Amino acid sequence: MPGLLLNGPLGLLIKYLSEKERRKALAGSSVKIKGTDVVASFKVMSSFVIFPVASLIYTLVFRLVLYHSFGVRGTALNLATLLFILFWPLYSYGNFFEKEKSHNSHLAMVLAADQALLNYRNLKARFILLIFRSRLNQIKETRKDLVNRVKLIIDGFQH
Repeated sequence: MPGLLLNGPLGLLIKYLSEKERRKALAGSSVKIKGTDVVASFKVMSSFVIFPVASLIYTLVFRLVLYHSFGVRGTALNLATLLFILFWPLYSYGNFFEKEKSHNSHLAMVLAADQALLNYRNLKARFILLIFRSRLNQIKETRKDLVNRVKLIIDGFQH
């Protein structure tokens, strides 16, 4: 949905500009009948300019919202901005051309986002484990102690 809301107006702009270019080409040529070649090439050329500029603007807005509304600072802000600028175009591409694809592509994007979140959580846990490896044995011992205490309490209630 966000891809459609943010890229929908871009698609309409490109469609409008390419139609304008087609009319201009038809008016200036006695050979052209429909001008679909002009529309297609203009859409490709204008997309190479409009989508990167829009992605940069969206990234700037994303960064400002994180900074001012959510108080994200430092490395977290830079990492989130980097991830946004890297993955937004991929996400946008999938949403923008949704009409030409089957509905399974949208489902695939949702599943991919879910899997990415799961991978992030697993990676975060492993990263923390790597950093705090020295405390791992202490945590394991504390857990065993707590399990034994709970068993003793439960055994005390059963007798």
